[in-house]
Amino acid sequence: MIAIVKLKMLFATLANTRMRIPLLCLFLAADISVGLRDVRVTIPTAIKRGDNALLICNYDMEGDSLYSIKWYKGKREFYRYTPKEPQSIKTFPVAGINVETSLSNASQVVISQVDTNISGKFSCEVSADAPHFNTMIVSGDMQVVDIPEAKPFIDGISTRYRPGDELKGNCSSQFSKPAANLTWTVNDLPASPSQMIFYKLSKNDSNLESTILGIHFPITQQHFVRGKLKLLCTAQIHDIYHQSDERLIEEVRPKILATGTSNMNMYHSINEGELSNPNVGMTHYKADLPSSSNSKNFVHSYLTICWITFYICTICTILFYSLRVGIS
Repeated sequence: MIAIVKLKMLFATLANTRMRIPLLCLFLAADISVGLRDVRVTIPTAIKRGDNALLICNYDMEGDSLYSIKWYKGKREFYRYTPKEPQSIKTFPVAGINVETSLSNASQVVISQVDTNISGKFSCEVSADAPHFNTMIVSGDMQVVDIPEAKPFIDGISTRYRPGDELKGNCSSQFSKPAANLTWTVNDLPASPSQMIFYKLSKNDSNLESTILGIHFPITQQHFVRGKLKLLCTAQIHDIYHQSDERLIEEVRPKILATGTSNMNMYHSINEGELSNPNVGMTHYKADLPSSSNSKNFVHSYLTICWITFYICTICTILFYSLRVGIS
């Protein structure tokens, strides 16, 4: 009403018809800019189940009086603040939402011990009193997270490998909501998608989710840094849960065996199992390098022959003396 009166007075004072439209636009813009503006909310993107959630609503009244602050979960109102009423704070029943009235006021509301069933959209509605009665509403999403009870764990991976071996294992994160995001790093560098094996999520009776991420790649000499290969699996949920599991893998190094020749002593580096490989290129040393099993067999045969010889000699000696005693 006030704006209309001002508009009539302005038109009455303007004689030039061409100037009326531009001045009218300026007048309306100036009038609209007065009053409630710049409403914004601060709502946690994610919060752990059982924690208290702080929802903040900031605004600029531009000289107007505040009429009410209302908070909604979805389309259902659960909190109202009206400063001019005797009971300024009112709460309304919404499943899973318990308001801490002693910590709530015109700019914030505190929800105690949040549960996963209240995840979703929260809105703050600000209403100004006379003369403008402007109303603005701003929303934000909040997810309540049920974090895993233990850190992720790596399995299926040995402690020692040699270049050329295939490395294959899994990293598992226990049940949570939502499922944890798993990542692998090899020597502090992110593993490539071609090295990872993706599995489907599994759910339990509580609708919590468990996830597994595998890794598989051939090991090369370049993977070992000072004889070690470092594997790290990390589980993360938003910015409220971050845990990891690490494995240090040792390189299987070749053993040093000594062989002798008539002219000089020579040392050859032979990997485990290569003595029986005809492609190794050292077959002319096999006669000088009996395996441990062959050596044991040789010693056993030698001892057996000695015992048999001793037994025969003893019997012959006894028979010889018996015959001499009988003849005499």
